[in-house]
Amino acid sequence: MVGAGAMDELALRALKSQKVAELVVANRTAEKAAALAQAIGARAALFADLSKELARADIVLCSTGSPEFIFREPQVAAALHERRGRSLFSSTSRCPATSNPPWTPWTTCTCTTSTI
Repeated sequence: MVGAGAMDELALRALKSQKVAELVVANRTAEKAAALAQAIGARAALFADLSKELARADIVLCSTGSPEFIFREPQVAAALHERRGRSLFSSTSRCPATSNPPWTPWTTCTCTTSTI
């Protein structure tokens, strides 16, 4: 989960109720990520480690208020290369999308964007 707001907490609680093996929270403010992770029973990750976490994750949910893109093409390409063909699902609940360009050029990555 990239983000530590109300939407992120709801999504994490839903995933936890479905017995997801590992939940990870990253946020621009490390303290917010740590607080949410502790409340949910997740692991907090440093925002600076997003590339590493992207390569490990099977699902990436992103709901931030950042005016900047969170993921850039070289970062996503490197993570997907490291995944060696393992699929990745990404969803963002903000517009504009959190990656530039969107991840759709990669066949191992399924992306959705919703405006709420």
